Amino acid sequence: MCAFAARKLGRPVAWTADRAESFLTDTQARGHRLRARLAMDETGRFTGIGVSSVWRHGAYIPNRNLHVLISHFAPMICGVYAIPVSHCEVRGVFTHTAPVASLRGVARAEAAYVVERLIDAAARATDQDAVALRRMNMIRTESLPYKTPAGAEYYAVNFSANLDAALAAAKWTGFARRRAESVARGRLRGLGLSTFVETTGGAPAEFAEIEVDAHGDIVAAVGTQDFGMGHATVFGQVLADELSVDFSRIRIEFGDTDRTRMGFGAHGSRAMLDKARQLAAEHLEAAEADIEYSNGCCSIAGTDRRVELGELARFAHANDEVLTGECEYEVSGPSYTNGCHVCEVEIDPDTGVVSLLNHVLVVDVSTR
Repeated sequence: MCAFAARKLGRPVAWTADRAESFLTDTQARGHRLRARLAMDETGRFTGIGVSSVWRHGAYIPNRNLHVLISHFAPMICGVYAIPVSHCEVRGVFTHTAPVASLRGVARAEAAYVVERLIDAAARATDQDAVALRRMNMIRTESLPYKTPAGAEYYAVNFSANLDAALAAAKWTGFARRRAESVARGRLRGLGLSTFVETTGGAPAEFAEIEVDAHGDIVAAVGTQDFGMGHATVFGQVLADELSVDFSRIRIEFGDTDRTRMGFGAHGSRAMLDKARQLAAEHLEAAEADIEYSNGCCSIAGTDRRVELGELARFAHANDEVLTGECEYEVSGPSYTNGCHVCEVEIDPDTGVVSLLNHVLVVDVSTR
């Protein structure tokens, strides 16, 4: 209806749901009933994992959610561990509830939750140390590249290093003393850890267009939307670093279909520099091959003659041009973000109140 109204009126039309509409129609997430099994030999080595899910997906299946669930759940159920055999079964169930869709790492969180709970259960059942059991079964760097039974391919990861760093930061070895102090005060104290690995990369491509205005400020129009993930900070910092300019001179515009011609997920561009060198060569009356760029300026190599991006933008405008560049980046394959959480809590047994005392996260965001 918004698209229809916009075309009829010839102007942008926005619609915002009220709370009642949102509760009835917005998609939900993580409607699984999971059963899982972990097999191990007499030495504690994992030999197989099996996961069965009854997936409540609501009254209908929206857009690409089935594809996303299958693509990200099965490949991740082995987690960071060298498990030679895996089996994953998902059965969808229609219900009269709101539909379930992709939200905040769909399927990856469920997979990490399952395998980590299994390992804790296995450690208790066999009276083994949960940390030692994890360490024994982690994929080692000398085994890279490593392909899991369900097809995830790890290239540049170091799961053991993440575990060690998290345990050190959380002061894991001093927990017994801290627990004794809590017991003396009539409190319960708990300490737990969880490793994780997840596919990242999302859509197959992303688009960005970078433009310098007459004031020398840099505007990046990207196809993605920022709804709470901090993209403005991340994209702005990447662009500031690439162009060697102050972060305050960067402005990010998100997902404006009237401004950006395409978009899929998230990435950036610096193709604008090629055009800047061309304009600088013309403006400074020099050969393009002699133009260098650094710290927001183009200069003739070996001289003090230079021109700032803002001045170049004004020069371009005066000649009916715009200092801009665009790029479509194609993703070659998924990256595998991975890390380790350690959490320590204290519980008042009389009231049930839980106090979060310490939470450590070590994460490798990965580039491959």
